[in-house]
Amino acid sequence: MKKILINATNLHYGGAIQVASSFLSELGKMNITDFDLSVWASSDVDKNLLPEQKKALNNYKVVDTFGLKGVLSNKHFFDEFDIVFTVFGPCYYPIKGISIVGFAQPWIIYPNNDVYKLLNWSNTIKNKLKFFLQKLFFKRADCLVVELEHVKQRLIAQHIQTADKIEIAYNTVSNIYYEAEKWRAIPILNQLNVEDTIKIGFLGRDYPHKNIGILPKVKEILLQKYKMQVLFYVTLNEQEWQARDADFRQSIYNVGSLDVVQCPYFYQEMDAMIFPSLLECFSATPLETMVMQKKLFASDRAFVRDICKDYASYFDPNDADSIAKVIYEYYANMNEKLYSEQLKEAQHYAMNFSNASRRAEKYFSIIRRYLTK
Repeated sequence: MKKILINATNLHYGGAIQVASSFLSELGKMNITDFDLSVWASSDVDKNLLPEQKKALNNYKVVDTFGLKGVLSNKHFFDEFDIVFTVFGPCYYPIKGISIVGFAQPWIIYPNNDVYKLLNWSNTIKNKLKFFLQKLFFKRADCLVVELEHVKQRLIAQHIQTADKIEIAYNTVSNIYYEAEKWRAIPILNQLNVEDTIKIGFLGRDYPHKNIGILPKVKEILLQKYKMQVLFYVTLNEQEWQARDADFRQSIYNVGSLDVVQCPYFYQEMDAMIFPSLLECFSATPLETMVMQKKLFASDRAFVRDICKDYASYFDPNDADSIAKVIYEYYANMNEKLYSEQLKEAQHYAMNFSNASRRAEKYFSIIRRYLTK
């Protein structure tokens, strides 16, 4: 019987953890008997799985890998497997069998992007070198799995992989958003007395392309130009928070890094969400916002419009005045009945975009196709 590994050992940050934990929770419900399946997950993915979910997984164990570290000392890490499916790559370890790798690195497919304008020359060079090396490892894969059509087209255009070796498995909202009994509160949010103030949240890591450095300026414009009091909330870990300057930390509330089961509660407590990103392959944040029936203010970029259609209010992410104007106009012209209907329509659309079980089934249809090659 063929041996298959689901590899989530390299996932330690950001939305990849949520995707992996959602996939693994679905995997435990599937009756897979046609091959010998093993599941290896990082400690960060592991802590987002419930005990019963881990118990349902075949040959499950916790293994942490970090980039190129450890590769030279253990080159034969995955040699026993016929197929290794790395949920999100790159996979730096050599694979004797077939290597199927999830791809979600926009810096590689959009090498001349806006974000480099925000970086100094040193970080620009570091990033270009880093993503050049990552591109080489992605090119080694036998198959790349992407989340949207535009990513496939860019991989082809950048000569990273050919069309016949790229599969699309649409991302989706984790099932945790439909299981309110599993949500966990965020104590610090309950301690803040801000009843009469509009609360707008950003959920994610502080990567340069997320562009959250613009938020203090947006807050200032809303207050001075539009006489509108808005509080912005972010979910940064302590290292990211301390790296921000004093102006940012005085203007913005930070609730800290969240576990997957806390994310729905964060959305629930916000009046709206903001997504000022400059660069993405795919982000679940817009869909999650709509599923939770919250207003979405988002970058006017194709990678957002392709997902959100007309269900978001769009702004120029490089222009704080544009962001402030869009937020102000939404609340200044609010018709609660109409907007409530629009949020319900957005929720219906997001819930039907895809689902976690279909994504898991797609992953395994790809694996089975390569088993027969």
